[in-house]
Amino acid sequence: MAGYDGPEDRAWLACGQARPVIVDTTATWLAKRKALECYGSQLRAGPHPRSIAKIHAQDQAAGAAAGCEMAETFALYRMVAR
Repeated sequence: MAGYDGPEDRAWLACGQARPVIVDTTATWLAKRKALECYGSQLRAGPHPRSIAKIHAQDQAAGAAAGCEMAETFALYRMVAR
């Protein structure tokens, strides 16, 4: 089970612990933006961490760290082999 990495989620990890699951979202970022806009009640105006601009910046930073243009990072809470 993986969880999305939002700024307010940092409290769930030990200090400095990396998010082990990284997904390249370069090709799908515009679709992600459209999907986020469908949840307008959850978005905030900039410079709030839940603004489109800050989410974009966070995905750019994750992409830079992963060697691609855009990426999302996830926390791995539980992995079950099937």
